[in-house]
Amino acid sequence: MNPSSPSRYKDIDFVRGFCICLILLIHATRPYTDQALAHFVWDFAHFDVPLILFCSGASLWAISLRTPTEIGRFWLQRFARLLLPWWSFLVIYYAAFMAIEFHRTSTLVFPLEHAVGSLVFFGLRDGIGFGWWIALMLTVAIVFPFLQLLDRHVKNARVGLALLIGVSVVFQFAQPGHAVKWAGKFLFFLPSLFFFYFGLHFQEFKKKWNAVGVALLMGALFIFQRFLLSTSGRNLELIANKYPPNFYYLSYCVAGLFALLALHSFLDSRFAQNKLNQLFQSALRFLSMNSLWIYLWHIGLLKITAFYRTRLDLNWVSEFLLILGGELHASHSPKSLLCP
Repeated sequence: MNPSSPSRYKDIDFVRGFCICLILLIHATRPYTDQALAHFVWDFAHFDVPLILFCSGASLWAISLRTPTEIGRFWLQRFARLLLPWWSFLVIYYAAFMAIEFHRTSTLVFPLEHAVGSLVFFGLRDGIGFGWWIALMLTVAIVFPFLQLLDRHVKNARVGLALLIGVSVVFQFAQPGHAVKWAGKFLFFLPSLFFFYFGLHFQEFKKKWNAVGVALLMGALFIFQRFLLSTSGRNLELIANKYPPNFYYLSYCVAGLFALLALHSFLDSRFAQNKLNQLFQSALRFLSMNSLWIYLWHIGLLKITAFYRTRLDLNWVSEFLLILGGELHASHSPKSLLCP
């Protein structure tokens, strides 16, 4: 899709592109979480998944206006769009793995169980462990027609949003124990649908809500909850409140989302002609438009940086910049970023 097309929204591309940067940052800082600053960045960058859901909902807004959705055709298109790239990437990934192992050991080995775990379970149980994006988007594709049906019966979108917020409040006080920790990752999708559902209705609320005001309000609410929870000895790490997400986590994510929307509005109004701003926003738009493939290829870059981490004496900043730069350089030239 042409980035200048009216069917694309610059603010949504801005948020999605920033979200891709967050994912790269989280994965780059993870090996360095024994360092205080890296751990802080790693923890507070964990509002990536809700942003993905919001952007997916906003992208499907035009489709949501059509009634009814042809469920079979919609699912077929979405599944093909997600699964074919994932399976193509796995073929390349395991071919490279076998070639490297053959070079090292002169033995041709195919890790069948590992490959099946990646292929069928998206690495959530076994495998390379990076298939959560595919699983998440498949879940969104499955629930979208049912949310569309809900919209036809619940005319006020605020009712649906309130119900999903209510679920997150329940998880504030009733978290799954270790016995259902893995199942809790599926419970995760329930309150997080708030962001997808809000994305579907974003154009309705866009002109009614002040982004800066909402960001400040939700940020203050997050800080207040953080203070209260600290008095009860709760784990305040965001990732510890992410599966499933409680209201403490969601309030932080809402604050982050509206802060990004406010930032985009500020940059557009004050620095629209600034070349550096244009380059920055073009880079984010490129990341947004190619988000799935960029996510897939960054897995290989993570493996490469892990191999050279000690040899090159990398730190989390240099590793993040290497991965981000590798993605942009391999896929897009700086000149074309300035002229999208």
